[in-house]
Amino acid sequence: MADQLNGQWYAHLLGLGYILPEDMVKKAIRCILSWNNKDSKYGVTNSLYGKDKRDYSSLQSKSIWPGASYAFACLAIYEGFKKGGLAIIKKTWKNFTKHQKSPWDQPDMLEPDTGKFIFGDHYMRNMVIWAVFEKEKKRLIFLKKGV
Repeated sequence: MADQLNGQWYAHLLGLGYILPEDMVKKAIRCILSWNNKDSKYGVTNSLYGKDKRDYSSLQSKSIWPGASYAFACLAIYEGFKKGGLAIIKKTWKNFTKHQKSPWDQPDMLEPDTGKFIFGDHYMRNMVIWAVFEKEKKRLIFLKKGV
């Protein structure tokens, strides 16, 4: 699941440290970057059974949640996977700005093969893009023009 580590990300934001074993967090991040992230060019697919095996058991499992993609990317950056995290943010944002041409109305769910709207609009969880955190500098990273 792409959002299995949301609690850990939030614990880092609150300064609580690790609530899960660090090695397991990093292993899960590597798997999500390798599998869920590579499943779609529009964001991080919610659920896969393994490499290249998308979970079609529900609309939620087979889709992309932009807010979850951004939250995972923030955690990946915090955990030292900066290149992978920024790449997720860039491809998710690019879908809204270049492909969908709707950066101000990001839906809750996207179709992973087309990047198009499935469900929900004006979702607050997509504001997590503002939480892109750079651990070393303890400040927000502001996205550059064209990202």
